[in-house]
Amino acid sequence: MKIPQIVLSEPYRIFFPLGFIMGLFGISYWVAVSTGLVQSYNPLYHGIIQIELFSAAFAVGFLLTALPKFLQARPTTMRELACLVAAYLVLGGAALLNNLVISQWSFVILISLLIRFAAIRVKERKAAPPFPFLLVAFGLLEGVLGALLLIYPWQLFPGLGQLLLEQGMFLSLSLGVGSFLGPRLMGVVDPANAAVTLPRRAADNLPLYKSPAAIVLAIGLTIFVSFFIEAALHREVGIYLRAAAAFLCLARFNVIRIPRSRTVIGILAAVSLWCMPLGILLAGMFPEHASGMLHLLYIGGFGLLILTIGAQVISTHGGVHRFWEIYKNGAILIGVTVAASVVVRMSATLFPQHYFLLLGTAAMLFDTALILWGAGVLRYISSTISRAPWPVGAGHVARS
Repeated sequence: MKIPQIVLSEPYRIFFPLGFIMGLFGISYWVAVSTGLVQSYNPLYHGIIQIELFSAAFAVGFLLTALPKFLQARPTTMRELACLVAAYLVLGGAALLNNLVISQWSFVILISLLIRFAAIRVKERKAAPPFPFLLVAFGLLEGVLGALLLIYPWQLFPGLGQLLLEQGMFLSLSLGVGSFLGPRLMGVVDPANAAVTLPRRAADNLPLYKSPAAIVLAIGLTIFVSFFIEAALHREVGIYLRAAAAFLCLARFNVIRIPRSRTVIGILAAVSLWCMPLGILLAGMFPEHASGMLHLLYIGGFGLLILTIGAQVISTHGGVHRFWEIYKNGAILIGVTVAASVVVRMSATLFPQHYFLLLGTAAMLFDTALILWGAGVLRYISSTISRAPWPVGAGHVARS
């Protein structure tokens, strides 16, 4: 069966709906636990579904679509897309059946295929990627290493695989993509620094310590090393180091600012990115409530950013003019529902006698937000225009 060219150019049209379905399933797991439909529970099962099936589907769909445009390289080939979809489906089946070995090897294959895709496009590029995208490479590395360490634990660093997989991978991916797109959606991008690409900055002959590439590389390495420190040396040092690196990244690329754009998307993008270092910081400050505090990172950070960027990608590629004005009230409702989910989930450890009830309530709230998002956004998944626009600044980067 021949895959339509529009799908090869914009693979998000396959992966976003898959991620939406898996997200509903993964979140509903806690609803089933809280209502007694599932008698025993496994937090890792929930985490694997949410990171490897929900979050990763949106990340893969976005990168397969965005990288060729940023790099001015050829789109996904039929063979590449078929292999990626096959790996994801095997991963989904194995993860849902709770087969750890097959699911994690499938995830390693999925991310390895994505790395191969990216490496080929970087080699063939006619333009350079934005500097923050260097963090994407760290995120993919953390995902692969985390999955392997779940299968083959490293006794010297207990829990490292789960840390890298559940926090590291999507934190680095979110900072890499969010530090570039976030300021443009917020309307705070500095025009003088809008084209943060490798050739342009190289031509400026900046000292290494002032180079954005060196700064991003240092941030990526710091986040990566922080997990080893947390796992084996000192928990709080690793956590605070990671929070500081995330904050530095957002500050360096103008995300720690009040949005000039009063559009809903600008506010949602800002809040989701701010939640990331804050959630990590709170987990370090309140170790007895760390699992709850981290859900400010997971739900308010990762989850809200996925819904925000996902809606932007689908609406712009589908040619939906004034999308955020038309669906302003719906977007606000989704944002409020996500915020309520965060508050309820963070409170679960404060009221241990109602722990599973609060988990189930938080899950139902996020399920509601996800269903509202799907009803308003996925209707445009098959819409097309002759050339999909990108957020302000993206075209400028591609041309520099």
